[in-house]
Amino acid sequence: MGWLLLKKTLSGNDIDLAAVNAFPCPQEYTPEEIYEEAKADIAAGAQHLDTVFDVLAFMDGDFEAVVAKLNAVRRAVDEHNSTLAPDENPVILKTIMQTAAFENYQDLFQACIMALECGADYLKTSTGKGNPHLNLDKDSASLMAGATLMQAVADFEDLTGYQRMIKISGGVGKTLDTAPVDTMRYKILMDLITSRPNDLRYGTSGGSLDSLRIYAQYGFQASPPSQNGPEPAGY
Repeated sequence: MGWLLLKKTLSGNDIDLAAVNAFPCPQEYTPEEIYEEAKADIAAGAQHLDTVFDVLAFMDGDFEAVVAKLNAVRRAVDEHNSTLAPDENPVILKTIMQTAAFENYQDLFQACIMALECGADYLKTSTGKGNPHLNLDKDSASLMAGATLMQAVADFEDLTGYQRMIKISGGVGKTLDTAPVDTMRYKILMDLITSRPNDLRYGTSGGSLDSLRIYAQYGFQASPPSQNGPEPAGY
């Protein structure tokens, strides 16, 4: 019923529908369940699928299980996309890395490369939710986690030529929280920016309301006073 209501409400505009996959605990799903869930969501109208990276399996060294789950959702996306006409938009796959669960950024980087090799169109930092399997009260993004995802995307493009994108979510509560992330984006992705101005997205429920507040106070063209927010990080 929820899907039908959303499709009816959004009909006639260019707002994409998104669905989560193996969320927020991929440990509770088999690859076949992930595949079937993805197929059902796409059939219901999802244009973006956000699947969750199995950090616990990765930490246990069970890379085969990690890859099997990532490949399962990618297979569902590819099967659908292969039926589209050239002028139809493909379903986009985001892989949520659960960045707060990683013990170090070297492991996170390797996990990001694994997700990209398994067909992620976007790397996404966090679920914003807890995960009892990981003793994780809340999966929130940090600046270093964002930088790690950016570096993985940049290195992957250097090695393969394939362009991938990033979404920062979890912990982005205000519009001004994006300033240090944007600074890192220009320093890490550099020349990739000019050809792909939309390579970075934010997931922020609170930030949406904050943006409306800033618009109401300052107007669309004006910027709020910079002293109200954090200084850009020096990465």
